[in-house]
Order: sequence, then C-alpha cells, then structure tokens
Amino acid sequence: MSTLDEFWNECGRVNQALETTGDDKAAEPHLVRVLQIVESNPGQRGVFVSAFIEIMEHPQKWSELIVEFSMRKLLYPEVKAYAEARLQREEHKFEDMAARHILSAYEPTWPLKANFAYYSSKKPGDGAS
Repeated sequence: MSTLDEFWNECGRVNQALETTGDDKAAEPHLVRVLQIVESNPGQRGVFVSAFIEIMEHPQKWSELIVEFSMRKLLYPEVKAYAEARLQREEHKFEDMAARHILSAYEPTWPLKANFAYYSSKKPGDGAS
C-alpha cells in the first residue's frame, strides 16, 4: 500500500468516526495518524498539499477537520493561501465556514485545542495554543 493510500484510508476512518459518533474526540486517533503519515514522509509534501486541497474541494466526501487538525501543526503556507483564496471567490465569500475554520488553525490561539488531547498536551510553539 502506498503512503498516499494509507493517508486516504486513514482519512476515511476519520470520516467514519465522525459519522458514527458526531464527536471530534472519537476521530482523534485517526487524525493523529493522518498527521503522522504526513510528517513521516516529508519528501511527499507536494502530494499531501494536493491531498489537503482535494479534501477542501470535496467536503461532501471528506471532513475538513482533517485539514484543520493537520494544519495546526504543519502550517503549510500553500494550504493557508488556498483557504484564503477560496474566501475571495464570490460563491464562497460569506458562507465558507470551513475555510475560516482551517485558517483558525494558523492563529496563535486555536478554538478547537481543548477538543483534542494531542494538542492540549503540547507546549507553546508546538501547535499548542
């Protein structure tokens, strides 16, 4: 199985956990695994940037929480720029809450931090705030 296949399989597990429980915490082990897959394969950054953008483009198929959770630590400028550009598109200008949530992961204080043990246990400067 390729690294990208692993990534998509784990994203599917995130979706399944969220659909089954409606609880972010139930998806956390899978969100952490997605992050670990990406961090373990720095040479495939471009592939993962494209995958995160694909998730944003297909919210009916993938939870954008995957992008938000991952960008809290990865802080990929390409993904941030994409979310910012998406907010500028006329059809998304006012109602694109998903892009706004993703952008919140880049802010000094992230509103969802308390939802996830992974980030609650981090020190400042390591995606903790």
